[in-house]
This record gives sequence, structure tokens and C-alpha cells, in this order.
Amino acid sequence: MRFQTPAVVLLLFLVCAAPVVAQDYAVPADYDGDGQMDIAVARVGADYLLRWHIQTKTLSGTTEDTFVRWGVAEDTPVVGDYDGDGKADIAVMRRQRPGDKGAVWFIRLSSGGLLQVQWGLIEDVPVQADYDGDGRTDIAVYRSATDRWWILLSTCGFGCYAVRGPLDVPIPQ
Repeated sequence: MRFQTPAVVLLLFLVCAAPVVAQDYAVPADYDGDGQMDIAVARVGADYLLRWHIQTKTLSGTTEDTFVRWGVAEDTPVVGDYDGDGKADIAVMRRQRPGDKGAVWFIRLSSGGLLQVQWGLIEDVPVQADYDGDGRTDIAVYRSATDRWWILLSTCGFGCYAVRGPLDVPIPQ
């Protein structure tokens, strides 16, 4: 049986591979760089760590499972290709304590290494995407209080930003 949409495949994966729990995040992306969407779920474990289960297909058609611990229960998954190598990077946005007001992005690069960037406020909604067209995911948030998008552009090494709005509203993923 062949399915045409990643959503159907993801649903079957969630139903067949593991019971779905309230704190599951569907995080499909191309994790191996083969141009095909891979099935992935981030789940909060009993130890309050975020566990990523990624299922990719090999050239021979068999599946390969990868398990990664990255993040804690309060984190929001923000998958994207932050290093531009064609493979999705595992990443989370961590909202700091209310006294800190900020958010920190922890990105595990598929090319090796880690990236930690402070960007956004605790009430912001992550809207990461390639806004400048350079093939790398830009760190971005939508701030409903001001009706603005704050985008940290990768073209300048995450050293410059753009502000957009007020008529643009993100669509929930």
C-alpha cells in the first residue's frame, strides 16, 4: 500500500510504532539529506527529557531508527536546516523563567557542533524558516503583543535581524 502524503505516513507511524501520548510533537523533516521527508516524533520521557525518534529510509528501502535525547519537557521543537547542509537539524526553543523574559534556541547541527542563540521572549511563537533564501533556516519568532515578526537572518551569521508585520499572522503547524 502506498501513501501520497507525509501526514498519512506520520499518522500510521504514530499509531503503529508507539502509543501517542499528550506530549508528543510531530517533527517530520529530511534528517538524512536524501530529499525525502523522514518520519520523526519528539516525546517527553519519564525523566522530563525530550527524546527524538527519527525513522529514515536507506537506499535499499529498509528503515533505520535513530534515537536522540535533546531538550527538556518545557522546550518547543524547532526543526530546520540551520547549517544549510541539506539535512534537518534537531533544535529546541527554551523559554526561560519569567524573571529572565528571554528564550534560548539550542541547535544540534547535523554537520557537527552546537549552536546556542538567545532570541525571543517567553510569550513568542517560533516561526523558523528560510526567510532570506540562502538555504539555511533563520531563527524567527512571532510576537502577538506587538503583531510583529522578529527574524534573525543567517545571511549575516545571525548578526542582523528584520522586523515584519503587522498584517502577517503565522499559521499554526
